[in-house]
Parts: sequence; C-alpha cells; structure tokens
Amino acid sequence: QLPLECQCQCQCQWDQPTLRLCPHQLTWRLAQQLRRMESYIEQYRSYHEEIERLEQEIVRVRLLSTTSARDAVNNEHRIKKMLERVTFLSKQLQAFYEDHDGLRKQEMQGLGGPNDLYEFSMRMRKVREYYRTHPHPPAEPMRIEVFSERPTALAPRKREAAAAPIDGEVQPLQQQQQRPSKQAQPAEAEEIPMLVEFSDEEGFGRFLDLQECHQQFLNLKNGVIMDYIDYIDSFDKLEDYPQANKNATYRKYVSGLVDYLIGFIRRAKPLFDIDKALQQEKERFEASWSAGTFKGWPKQDNDAEMGEAVDLSRYSSAEELQALGLDRLKSALIALNLKCGGTLQQRAERLFAAKGKTADKLDKSLKAAPKKQSDGKEAAALEAQVYFLAELLKDVRAQTRDNVERKFSRTVAELEEEEEHELQVAEAEESEEEDNTIIYNPKGLPLGWDGKPIPYWLYKLHGLNITYSCQICGDAVYKGPKMFVQHFQEGQHARGMKSLGIPNTAHFVGVTQIKDALALWEKLKKNKDVDDFQAGKEEEFEDSAGNVVNKKTYEDLKRQGLL
Repeated sequence: QLPLECQCQCQCQWDQPTLRLCPHQLTWRLAQQLRRMESYIEQYRSYHEEIERLEQEIVRVRLLSTTSARDAVNNEHRIKKMLERVTFLSKQLQAFYEDHDGLRKQEMQGLGGPNDLYEFSMRMRKVREYYRTHPHPPAEPMRIEVFSERPTALAPRKREAAAAPIDGEVQPLQQQQQRPSKQAQPAEAEEIPMLVEFSDEEGFGRFLDLQECHQQFLNLKNGVIMDYIDYIDSFDKLEDYPQANKNATYRKYVSGLVDYLIGFIRRAKPLFDIDKALQQEKERFEASWSAGTFKGWPKQDNDAEMGEAVDLSRYSSAEELQALGLDRLKSALIALNLKCGGTLQQRAERLFAAKGKTADKLDKSLKAAPKKQSDGKEAAALEAQVYFLAELLKDVRAQTRDNVERKFSRTVAELEEEEEHELQVAEAEESEEEDNTIIYNPKGLPLGWDGKPIPYWLYKLHGLNITYSCQICGDAVYKGPKMFVQHFQEGQHARGMKSLGIPNTAHFVGVTQIKDALALWEKLKKNKDVDDFQAGKEEEFEDSAGNVVNKKTYEDLKRQGLL
C-alpha cells in the first residue's frame, strides 16, 4: 500500500490507501478510476497516460508566443512544475517495474493464471457495483492542470483547450502544437496567476536589485565608498579587497550576495539547473585551491610554521639554552609542538623540561593548543561562487546598469510620466483579477511578516515615528531609536569619524553634529593632558632620614647639600 501523501499541501482527507495524490492534483476522471479499482497495473497505466499528457502540455506551453517578460517567466515556471511532476511519476514507474515487493508479478500471475475468468468476473462485478451506486457520474474531459501559488485553486483551462474529449481519445500532437490565435492568447494569459514574485527594481527577472547588498558593502570595514552604479560593475571584484579584512562580517556579506544571486536565477531562469552548475564550480574551486592558483588567495608557505629541533643532550641546564636566543628557542619549541611564547627564561625552561621525554609523556600544560581551522577557504569558496554567478548573469548585469543610468538621467517630468504609466498598468492588471487585494496604508506604516501594515500603536511603541539625522554620516536619516543607536557601530559612521580625525569611541555615542564632535574631542584632549603623569610633581623621593618629598624638592635640597 502506498502511503497517504498530499503533494499539493491542501490537507485533503480521503480514505483510499492506493491513492497517493489528492483530487486537487488529479483530474476528476482519474481520481474516480483510482477510487473504484484495486489494480496496480491500471494505476501505473494511468501514470503513463499522465506523463504523455504532461509532455504534450509542455510542448503546447513552449510554443506559446509571449510578448512580455512576465508571461515568459511564468510559462517557464509552469514547465518546471510539470517536469518535476514527470520526474516524480517516472520514479514511481521505475519502482513499479523493478517490483521489489512482488506485487506486479503477483497481479500478472492472477490475470494470466488458471482462474483468469474468475478474476475478470470479480473485477467486472466491482465496476457494475460502482455504477449501480453512482448511476449518473458527471462526465468531464480529462485535462491537465497546472499548479498555481494557491494549492487548492489551480489555473483554469477552457474546455476547448482540453487535451482529450469526453470519450477519452487523445487528439493528434500536431493539432495541439498549433499556435493559438492572437485573440485567444491574452484571455488565456489573464487566467494564469503569477507563480513567482519579483521586486519593482527586478522587472520580472530583467534586472538585478542589489540595493541591500550595496548597503552591506558600504558598512564593511575599510570598504571602498562607491555609488550604486559603480557597485553593479565591481561587486564581483572581491580579489581587490584586503585579505586581512576578510572576517566574519565580510563572509556574511558575500554569503548574502551569493544567496540573492542564486535566488534570482531560480526565479528568473527556472529551467536552468543551478545546483548542477554550482557543484561543477565547487569541483573547479577545490582544484584551484589545492594548486594555490585561486585569485586573491596565494598559496601559503607552510615551511615558516615548521620549526627546527635542537639537540638537548648537549645542554645541562636551562641557563645554557638561553644563549640560543628568542628566535632559535621559538623554532625549537614549534618543532616539538610546545608553547612558543613568553620571555627568554620561560622559553628555555619550557624547552629544557622536554629533555629526554617523548611527546606522550610531556606535561599537557606545556603543549600548544591545536590550531583552529582557518576560515580563509570558506571565504574563498563564497568568492568563487560570486565569480561564477556574475558570469552567468553578465547580460542581466549590463541591462541593470543601463536601466539605473536611464533612471538617473531622466528629468522629474519623465520620471513622473513613467510612474503614472506603471500605475495605470498595475491598476489594469489588478482590475482583471477576481480578488483585488489593495493594501490601505495612508500613513505609510512598515509592512509586517504577513505583508500588511503593522498596527499604529506598535509603530509608535518602537519609536518608528521619530526620525534621527546624523551629520557625520552625511545627513543620513534613521527611523526609531534602535536603528539610531545601532548605526554608531556601523562602518559608515566609523568612516565619518575617521575623516574628522576622531576615534570612534564610546565617548561619542549620541553625538551627531560635526561641531559637537570636534568640541568634545578638544575637551577630551585637554583632560587627558591634565590627567597625564607629571614626574616633577608626582614622583616621590625619600632621604636618609625618612622624609618623603617630590622630585623637584629633592633635587633642590641635594644641590644645596641639605639632605
């Protein structure tokens, strides 16, 4: 018995143990057949039929002429879902033909054995019993259903576009491959919902939206300040970034960039096997990393970490080992995998303690801690993925730059005209949908996890109605006290303080004006001069009689001979 499993996640309830898919994913006719039969052969015959119809539907969708990027991306996602369904059914058929549980062989023996007439009469009786209890079942043509975002609301299809008539005969493939008329295409496209979401900047997969990645790049330590257009051209030039600054924050930024690029490819190019391509790129990276040829990461010389041992039998005490010097003792300690820090005396005593002892008999307190695995390879692997994904999106990247430049070069009147045109197009699309979901947000509240504006009391509770500006950050505006306090530790504020010649310490938290920061820095420097140690006044001396005086008084008495 096949396990009950609902592929469309609509939480349907049914009691047929041989039915893997719920009625929302099967046609009505196929579901009724599976409900009244117990033949595994008939069940898997229906799988073959469904695969053939899915192949015909893929050809039909592929031959549709699309005039917009939205329809093209939508059709590719429909094809991907149908290919996933074909793959699933093929695996079921493969398991059926391998027949590990022997059910297929058992059923074939029952159909072709000595009791074949009895088996036929029993199945015929079940069919008659079904039609006796259901005398007038609705006769609907079997048609292929394309899944949509809503599990229980599948994309509708017209009766004349069905793959088979009522009697179940399949139409010739040549007739189904004929391109539909121009009058029929828009009506059909209107009925198909959008299967994937894009931001306004992405334009249904035509452009990249790297605004968030750009902000993260600006907050990196010692990051180069560049505008958005330059960032689009150079976001993959990671070999120019100093290797010493490739810390956890840098890896987090590169990881976010990789996740966005992979997600964009999955949404804009669903038929491209990105997982296979990334696996091949990973193998190429491993080869280049082992050879030390990966750009920006030269192969490190491990000979510097290998020490040179010393013959300890020639030395009778730790004092004799001190004559070797700090560097020679450090090399000998590294060779024995011992701690190599400390003063000259400590190193000599530590090395002499290992005389005549094996590695397992040495004191654990003398051994060096195991080295932690370097995060350099992890950062380099992320960089390799950025290089590879940037090459895949080379054309989209060029179109993104042209689109951003075009927006920056337009006048205010042209931008308003374009926004008005986009608003009219959006209103026309919304009016064609059955459920018009317009979010009423007159106060401009931020959206919550459900895509709706958060309550106004919560908006005021977090102080989001209060804005703070920082002149040091270039008059940047922050909403809410949390974001305002947090920005003092970010790279943008630190660079502003560095340009003023002021250290970004805790004394300047809350200071946003340049003149206030300079005044506070001058005051701190004066207080620092007052608090500094003054030898003439604060250094104390004691004479032979036990009198304690300062340095200046002591020197005056000494010159006069009065001590």
